[in-house]
Amino acid sequence: MKTKEILTIIAITILTSCVSTKDVTYFVGVNGLYETGTAIYEEPTIKNNDLLRITIYADDPLAIAPFNSISIKNNDIEDLEQTNFSYNGSQSVQTCLVNQEGNITLPVLGNVKIGGLKKSEATKKIKETLTPYIKNPVVTIQYMNFKITILGEVNKPGVYIVNNEQINILEALGMAEDITIYGKRKNILLIRDKEDNKKDFIRIDLTKTNIFSSPYFYLQSGDVLYIEPITRRRSK
Repeated sequence: MKTKEILTIIAITILTSCVSTKDVTYFVGVNGLYETGTAIYEEPTIKNNDLLRITIYADDPLAIAPFNSISIKNNDIEDLEQTNFSYNGSQSVQTCLVNQEGNITLPVLGNVKIGGLKKSEATKKIKETLTPYIKNPVVTIQYMNFKITILGEVNKPGVYIVNNEQINILEALGMAEDITIYGKRKNILLIRDKEDNKKDFIRIDLTKTNIFSSPYFYLQSGDVLYIEPITRRRSK
């Protein structure tokens, strides 16, 4: 073994020896069968500047065509087959930005106010607005800008776009490939936006099982997680 490789191994051994097992262990005290409370997921509300993908399904491609921003000439169904119609009939996909008034703009319908509504409520409202035009419409909404930021002592810090907004803190840290051995698991900082441009600063201890029943177990769009280095790491 080369001298350089030996020195590297020695350096790593010295550094890791400064970190005790209790500093890197999650859920201390769990042995065998263990029960704890479960956090209740609260569906987020749609906010101004949210970017949404709204998909409208219908059986009749002619009825849905106006909502797909295309024109039909001579009732040419072949033209429709070359568009994005699928899913046992046809579909219209729109990417919409929620403006400062809480509105989105859809073809034919114009402005539809969904700001402040939960996704399930917005889906119902759009469906009801479509009913005079389309028989039995099916509407789905997906967030396109649901993102979280993970900084500090993780293996892969960065900004993460999340397809499923029902994401918890453990899944988020998994995306960042876990906290390094130098990260404080007992004192994670969660920064969350509030109304009126204010922020909440919450401390989370991942060594305790009560995280599973914490109101901050599930993350919200715009959340920032910061993992501080342990004192011994900072002092080097």
